[in-house]
Amino acid sequence: MTLALACYAVLPTALDLRPYWVPGNDIFARTVRFLYRTDTATNVCPSIHVFNSVTLLLAYYRSHIFDAPRRRWMRPAAAVLCVSIVCSTVLLKQHSCIDVALGALLALALDSAFTSAERSRLPQVRRV
Repeated sequence: MTLALACYAVLPTALDLRPYWVPGNDIFARTVRFLYRTDTATNVCPSIHVFNSVTLLLAYYRSHIFDAPRRRWMRPAAAVLCVSIVCSTVLLKQHSCIDVALGALLALALDSAFTSAERSRLPQVRRV
């Protein structure tokens, strides 16, 4: 996440995708208006929403804790939650597809870098 914040400091980004007014007085329209007021459309690329969601999804699938029969349901649930977060950020016009792609790419790149660094640090076990 710090890397994304550094990207924002070096190259601030913004989007102008949101409508001027969200019509309706129902709970959903009020929620979207509240979201637009509190979460500005600045510093959007790469998406921290997507970065955190993809990173946690990778952790769920890599962790052996979720191999237990009573916890196996958590991996598909995490995948559904990750996809929901990614889709909602685009549908609510918080991020564009480019922001989503770069957020996922940042998560995968950091995961690959830290995984290879961890493997090179671990002693090699020889199997007989």
